[in-house]
Amino acid sequence: MIATRLFHPLFIASLALLVLVAPQESAATKKQVRGSLESVGLILARCDNAIQRGTAFVIDKSGTMLTNAHVLMQEEKKCTEFIVFFAPDFMVSVSIVHIDKDRDLAIVKAQGDFSIPALPFAIREPAQGEDLFVLGFPGVASIIKSENTLRDCILCLSKTKGGADCKTLCHDTLNPKVTKGIVSSLSNCTNAAMCKKMNRVIQTDAAINTGNSGGPMVNECGEVVGVATFYIRRMLARGFNYGIEIRDVLTFLKSHKLTFTTAKVACGTRVAKKKKAVPVPVMAVDDVAPFTGSTTAEIEEHPLVKYWFFYVPTILVSVALLVMALILFGVRRSARARGEATLRPRRRRTLVLEATDGHFKGSEFPLVKNLTTLGRDPAKCNIVFPSDTEKISKIHMEIRQTDDTVEVRDAYSTNGTRLDGRRLA
Repeated sequence: MIATRLFHPLFIASLALLVLVAPQESAATKKQVRGSLESVGLILARCDNAIQRGTAFVIDKSGTMLTNAHVLMQEEKKCTEFIVFFAPDFMVSVSIVHIDKDRDLAIVKAQGDFSIPALPFAIREPAQGEDLFVLGFPGVASIIKSENTLRDCILCLSKTKGGADCKTLCHDTLNPKVTKGIVSSLSNCTNAAMCKKMNRVIQTDAAINTGNSGGPMVNECGEVVGVATFYIRRMLARGFNYGIEIRDVLTFLKSHKLTFTTAKVACGTRVAKKKKAVPVPVMAVDDVAPFTGSTTAEIEEHPLVKYWFFYVPTILVSVALLVMALILFGVRRSARARGEATLRPRRRRTLVLEATDGHFKGSEFPLVKNLTTLGRDPAKCNIVFPSDTEKISKIHMEIRQTDDTVEVRDAYSTNGTRLDGRRLA
């Protein structure tokens, strides 16, 4: 009886706590990831034959940024001019400070005034199954209207040095995109062409495309856990996208004595603190009245007895349906045993059209529709011949089916239709 009295308020309080905490956690995660976007820029590299694009992100407030080496190179040769754009209307020229082709990492430094905040690095590698966000500028998504959109944005910024006039023009182009997935695995890099000095890579199902190269992979706290680098082409597989794991990235930064910021505590620890439940007041044992009722009194307070008017009809209806089903099943079995016929819906046989000569020789086409049309027009025919097929009209013939008959008609074709050697009228 004591358990019955305490269960309901505790259960209701727990549900209320879950409802209050879950949306706040989700909103906090979105806010932290969105806050990371302002530190991510679109980097353009002018090379001999083309302008290459990729993603860079700020690691130090002085203007030091990290990206992939292959973004700054074309066929083993460094490009000559580099510009980084930040939303909504800020651009800055950068120069190469360090480049490591084997690790596929590079450091660039802004020239002139710079005030973009830096992204912090996580203090541990992500765990398998954790949420992962990839920030960057995938090529297809960066060009909303046409290739001219980016060109016009560059011209506007270079002439006016930013300002309100360029914000609308550059909004879609300079806003980084976010894709979400999980950490599929952390493994040793075995791709000889891509890895070289990479020790560990992150595999994720978060989408990575051309233009994401050099972009940060962040956890739910907005901390960098890797650098997006390459993906398996979609014709071979899906969901195989890779980034350089944080330990390799930090080794590269420390080897060049670069300054960067790391989180003070692990992301999981910080999230766990936010999830800390508010204590629910529990009734003290001394405050609970001792059980003095009979066994019958305790049962009468049970929900199954208290709400009998709901449960009893439901049970009776269920039993009645079960009995009816068993009766129908028994009648059917007895009818079969006596050899009585049972009514079954008549099924139309599926006919097959077999090509014995010509373009589709040896092929079979099940005729599953009431009307099947053959010809060269893909918009009006079910069986379509190549457009250069001789002696076949755009709409050449029709096959109509009913329950009992099959009718073959010539559709006013130029060369006619023959059935069993005879030309149809």
